[in-house]
Order: sequence, then structure tokens, then C-alpha cells
Amino acid sequence: RVPGGSRLGDFHYEVVEIKRASRGKPGYRMQVAYHSDLLAEWQGIAPTRGHLILSDGHRETFDLAPLGLRYRKTLARLTEIASGAEPPVFVSSQCTACSWQDTCLPEAEDQANLSMVFGLSRETVKALQDHGVNDYHQLAKVAPGRLCAWTRSSEAKAREYLAQASALSLAQVVWRSDPGLPRSADEIFFDIEGDPERGLLYLFGVLVR
Repeated sequence: RVPGGSRLGDFHYEVVEIKRASRGKPGYRMQVAYHSDLLAEWQGIAPTRGHLILSDGHRETFDLAPLGLRYRKTLARLTEIASGAEPPVFVSSQCTACSWQDTCLPEAEDQANLSMVFGLSRETVKALQDHGVNDYHQLAKVAPGRLCAWTRSSEAKAREYLAQASALSLAQVVWRSDPGLPRSADEIFFDIEGDPERGLLYLFGVLVR
């Protein structure tokens, strides 16, 4: 509750989202923008700020204005989808939390979709499509220098994308370089699984070969 006239009186409200994460993320800010939009309809005035309370208890306050253009574009696209327009498939780390994953992933695999190449953003995929590269088979054949120019990425990153595209296209491991580890009659592999946002380590695995 903050000062400023509204339908409620000489005050209005701003949105506070409470998250278990240790830092603010763009997706969280977009949630605040959406809830602020709903709140504006109810109280008759649009909040200018949003807030996140994170896992360590501190409050992150930010201006909503810089999110305006992206928010309106996203809302318009979602409205189109709700009206029946089918969005193009795009695989990302967020897919694990989506109930459509089992539908989209096989479709992406059938298409040899560029989003199957780890690390390629939507903007990068759009840049590749603008240059006629529409799947990872085509990407695997692009020269590193040309890929750097098209995607504005470093040569190291471009070669990383190309190696991943080749591995997907050939359906086999593409060996990048020998790490030079010493050989031994016995090899020990140690792995840790955890949730870094909650400061939790829940599984330690050891394989002796």
C-alpha cells in the first residue's frame, strides 16, 4: 500500500511477489508486470513499481516502465495463442515445468529444430532462420566465421554451437579434444546433484571402473 489516489481513496497498491529463489529473474519481473496490469484494472491506477521478496528475505524493487514493450508484445502473443494460433516449437530449460513437454519435444526432434542445440536463444534462432538455416542439419554445415557474423557470437561459442549441431545431425558424439587426464587401471567418477537456488545438495554418486 503506497500513497497516491485511486478508486480506493488516497492510496493504491503495488505488487509484491515472494519467491524461493536467491536472485530475481526476468520471468519473475514479467509475472509482476502481469499482476500489476490486473491490479490497475481493479484500482484504477497503474503501479509504477514492482517488488520481489527473495529466499534470503531481502526485497528487490524495480521500475515497471522498462518492461512495458516486452510485456505488451508477450501479452499480444499469448492472446493470439489463446485464440487458436499455434506457436512454433521451441525447446528450452523451462520446458521441464510445462505439461506440453511430451507433445513438443518429439515434434522438435522430428523437425531437427534449431532449439535442440543447447544455448541457442530465440533471437539467435531467428537470426539463423533469416539467413536460411532452418534446422540443425543445415547449421552443422555453416562455416564458423559466417556463424559468428550472423549471431554476433565469439568464435569459441560458434564452434561450440557447430559441434553440438554436428553431434545431433550425426546422432553420435563429436569429440572436441582430449582433456589430457592421466590413465589408470582404476577410474573413479564422482557426481553431485543439487538445487543451487535452495542451497541443497541431495545426491552424491560414485562409480568405480
